[in-house]
Amino acid sequence: MIHKLEQKGFAADVVQRVVEDLQQRGWQSDERFAESRVRHRLAAGWGLRRIRQELAHLGLDRALVEQALAREEPDWLAQAMALYRRRYPGPPRDDRERQRRMQFLARRGYDYSLIQQVMQQADEQ
Repeated sequence: MIHKLEQKGFAADVVQRVVEDLQQRGWQSDERFAESRVRHRLAAGWGLRRIRQELAHLGLDRALVEQALAREEPDWLAQAMALYRRRYPGPPRDDRERQRRMQFLARRGYDYSLIQQVMQQADEQ
C-alpha cells in the first residue's frame, strides 16, 4: 500500500506516519488483511502456490501468510476436487482436454502431485 501511495506522489515520510498511526489505532492490520485474503481466495478455489504468490506480491510478510493459512487448515485435495467437479462435470473427451484441465488446476495454484491425485480420482468416478 505504501508503494502505491508513493507512486501517486505522496511523500514517503508522510505515508509512513499515517500508516503507523492507522496501525496504532487498530484500523490497519496486515494480519487481518492476510486472513481475509486467504479466506477469500480459498473460497474462490485458489491453490496454495497462487495464494502465496499473490500475498507476496502485495508485500505481506511470509510468516503472516503462513499463519493465516495455518488458521484455515484447508484440505487442498478436497478443495481442488470440488473446483474440478464444478468446472468439469463430465469426463474429458481425450488426452488434449485432460491436459487442458490439468493446466487449469495448475493456473489456479495447485501443484503437480495434487493435480495428479485429482485426475486419478476423477478417472475413477
